Amino acid sequence: MNSETPDTLERLVSQIPAVDLLMKLGFNYLPPAEARALRNGRMGEVLLEPILREHLAAMNRVSWKGVERPFTGEAIEEGIAALRDLPDEGVIQTSEKVFDLLSLGKSFPQTIGGDTRGFTLRYVDWECPERNIFHVTEEYALARTRPDGRMSQPRLDVTLFVNGIPFAVLECKKRGPKTVAEAIGDFREYQRDEEIPKLFWYAQILLATNGEETKYATARTPAEFWARWREAIPDEEIFTVLQRLLDPVEQAKMHWRREEPCVLQERTITEQDRAIYGLLRPARLLELVRGFIIYDAGVKKIARHQQYGAVKRAVSRVLERGPDGSRNGGLIWHTQGSGKSLTMVMLAKALVMHPAIPTPRLLLVTDRVELDKQIADTFRFCGHEPQRARDGKHLRELIEGGKAGVITTIINKFEAALKAGPLTGVDHNTFVLVDEAHRSHFGAFHALMKKALKGCCYIGFTGTPVVKASRSNLESFGGFIHQYTLDAAVDDKTVVPLLYEGRHVEQDVDEKQMDLWFDRYTQGMTTDQRGDFKKKFASANHLNRSDNRLKMIAYDVAAHFVRNFGNQGCKGQLVAPRKDIALRYKELFDEIGRIDPSLKVTTEVLISGPAAREEDEE
Repeated sequence: MNSETPDTLERLVSQIPAVDLLMKLGFNYLPPAEARALRNGRMGEVLLEPILREHLAAMNRVSWKGVERPFTGEAIEEGIAALRDLPDEGVIQTSEKVFDLLSLGKSFPQTIGGDTRGFTLRYVDWECPERNIFHVTEEYALARTRPDGRMSQPRLDVTLFVNGIPFAVLECKKRGPKTVAEAIGDFREYQRDEEIPKLFWYAQILLATNGEETKYATARTPAEFWARWREAIPDEEIFTVLQRLLDPVEQAKMHWRREEPCVLQERTITEQDRAIYGLLRPARLLELVRGFIIYDAGVKKIARHQQYGAVKRAVSRVLERGPDGSRNGGLIWHTQGSGKSLTMVMLAKALVMHPAIPTPRLLLVTDRVELDKQIADTFRFCGHEPQRARDGKHLRELIEGGKAGVITTIINKFEAALKAGPLTGVDHNTFVLVDEAHRSHFGAFHALMKKALKGCCYIGFTGTPVVKASRSNLESFGGFIHQYTLDAAVDDKTVVPLLYEGRHVEQDVDEKQMDLWFDRYTQGMTTDQRGDFKKKFASANHLNRSDNRLKMIAYDVAAHFVRNFGNQGCKGQLVAPRKDIALRYKELFDEIGRIDPSLKVTTEVLISGPAAREEDEE
């Protein structure tokens, strides 16, 4: 909020309940005055340096040849400076450098026992959340002089700190149909270069809330990509937290406990509570930041609930072992448009970081060249450097060489890879992530892949609805790990709904003309030949290709499209069974538009590449 006096309704319905729940989840309350004092009045600084300094000294130790001691004070100060004094390269570029520091720490030379070596100073203990210190404050005031000389002095409604580093920010609004959108707009305003972009170098999760509705995102996320956290959390679990009693010392710090004592009485669980519990409880906050935030081609992204759920279930599944030590795999079925490629990246990251999976290797398998490139590019943009197999021989070299941690390939390369005999260099810690698992992974190619990669763990990804006929084949991956249906995606507003309308195009056939044509065409044929030709001519395939039918369909499509979507900026897609038919439709649409300008539609023909399997009924 920018106003000097907080909006009473915002505090009652959103801000106070948020702080109350966060404190009961384990955040220590910092009164606004204390948060200002910790920065020595430097309102342009965003870190709480005294807390960070104390935490770095307490958490980090140097251990060498049986001797252990703290980091030197000089190293602690250098560590703080490394995090604080980064050059401004833009919100996303600088935040990525901060993210790397937070994730990996920074090495500093330390002398112990006469030896000087580099030791890593960690800003966060990711493995043991309880070894970190968590704070929450209200009305966190920041100030910056704009290029035009004016001062910008926003105050953030609720700010969360981990070891003195701002990790999450909540913008609270009063209830109303547009107030969450207003909160998102405030966040976007704060991130402008002339405002307080430095805060968003560090803040990893942003919540816009009005109590009833809550959306979350990360830095520089466009408004349309802010999402709801739809994890299935039992209300009883949250209610148990709300019933906790706060420490009397903590309560004494909260002036609103005295000013507004009735706010939290007879409390009901809101969507805001569910979002805070699902995203911001201390251990979950660290987990999401470390494992579920990625930088994709200059865009910072955070997982949606279905991506988080799929990765968590997949990791649990692969930790299960069969009698021979093999890991259990399965299928992740997420509808189109739900971010399968990024789910693969997040799963890869989770597998690589898991302490129970020593030296994991990842093999990403697709069935088309363009998909192979897309997956490789996605991993590369997200900071992983995959090796693309050029052919079967190269695939074999990559697998058996043992140096490539992430390999991408097309499934048909396994046939050539096996020509020199069985592959070595794979084991139970080799994970085969199969994209578009509904297509080419049940026939000869799939069998060859399984033969080449014995003992590996297979995880399939598909966005195509699983029909009964193929369900048994898909379950050959090991059963379903996680499902995210089209209905769920529509409910989340991740995708737009699909509406079906059956169309029947009347087809009038001039039987006399057809009989005359047939008699002329079959002159000289025997009775059997005429009968055989008549059967072929009457087949559905020939009927579908008849020009009269194409004309009628083209006219119906043009009229229907113009009537329902004309002048709305919408596009349509017509799928044809053959390339020549697609080209004919283009001619017919152009012809219809010339004859009747009111039915004019602009069309282009898109034809699949030569690798597509034409005339493949299956």
